[in-house]
Amino acid sequence: MTDHSNEPPPVLLCARVVEYAVLTSSVRYSGHSFLFFGDKEVGPVPRLAICQKLDETTFTLFHCDDEWEVLGIAANDASIAEAKARAERIYPGVSECWVDPQVTEADAASYIEQEFADDRCRFCGRLPPDFEKLVVHERGGSICNSCIDELYAFIHEDPESSSRPPEGSG
Repeated sequence: MTDHSNEPPPVLLCARVVEYAVLTSSVRYSGHSFLFFGDKEVGPVPRLAICQKLDETTFTLFHCDDEWEVLGIAANDASIAEAKARAERIYPGVSECWVDPQVTEADAASYIEQEFADDRCRFCGRLPPDFEKLVVHERGGSICNSCIDELYAFIHEDPESSSRPPEGSG
């Protein structure tokens, strides 16, 4: 029987988990993660995950706690092999710990939709990791700060440059 207690969810920060590692006693910490939170370096962590956003081709190495909360991110590796090599430099011996959770893109998309359905911007479709704030109306409408910024810019642009006569007025 397989122990699933150490498995991450299929998605971390809206990115599909491609591979993960639960660090064992055979894995050493190099002493440097090269990841900083504020001006403090993120130290050793118990779990790693290589993830990929559904609309991107690059891979991200997530440094996680025991509950799979992301503590640090090393992004933009061109391949899983590059992300694994990065992890191996930080955690020598981790190469023996990687597990493929068999999460398909469809699985990840379904999970994201289920988890964030109520937190999506109704104008652009962005999810929480892709915006800073979401304004939610009591009747269920919502709009993210990016859409608000675009709307503000549109409203305040020069009227001469964007005005057209109404349809059928000419």
